[in-house]
This record gives sequence, structure tokens and C-alpha cells, in this order.
Amino acid sequence: MADTQQNARPLQNIKIKFNSYNSHLLDKEVAQVIFAANRNNITIVGPICMPNKTYQFTVNRSPHIDAKSKDRLALVRHSRMIVLLDANHTAIEAISSVNLASGVGIEIDIMNSGN
Repeated sequence: MADTQQNARPLQNIKIKFNSYNSHLLDKEVAQVIFAANRNNITIVGPICMPNKTYQFTVNRSPHIDAKSKDRLALVRHSRMIVLLDANHTAIEAISSVNLASGVGIEIDIMNSGN
């Protein structure tokens, strides 16, 4: 009986963070990961909308005259987070095999559950 407990892989909690400058593309990719998790019967928490990060730039419209005439540009980085509870090894492989679009960044943190 001790051999079966040593050979069993522990269940893991996985925190996945997604980042993108395109919110529609981000939501589509998060939905793909959620679909893959549902196929493997994993309990999902989320998607949780994280605060947006805004980068603002001020640029002169003309380099020589009208110094008071400026454009304000902004880039907004959208973030989402998903937590997968009690995922086993085969489920982790299935989720990591999902192909993501090129405009989406992903961070995966794997934590052992306390059980």
C-alpha cells in the first residue's frame, strides 16, 4: 500500500496568467484553455479580469513649430488569470499542448496542493 502512495503523482494547483494588447484575441485564447480543461474534468476558477496596464506617450505633432500641439497615445495591456484546481499530470500536458496566438503572452505557475 505504501508503494501505491509513493508512485501516485500529487495533485497540483496551476495559476495561468494571460497578457495581450488585443482584448478580443485574449478572450478567445482563454476560452480555448478553459475548453481543454473542461475536457479533462479539471475544476476551474476564473477567468479573472486583472487590472489593465496603460502606457501613455506624448508626442509633438510637428518637430519645428506649434510646440503646444501634441498627440497623446496610449497602449493598454489586458490581463486575465485562470486557476486550475487539483490538476493531474495528463491534464497539465493537455493544457500545455493548446496552440496560442502570437499576440498572447502566458505565464504558468505550478503549485503543489496541501492535501
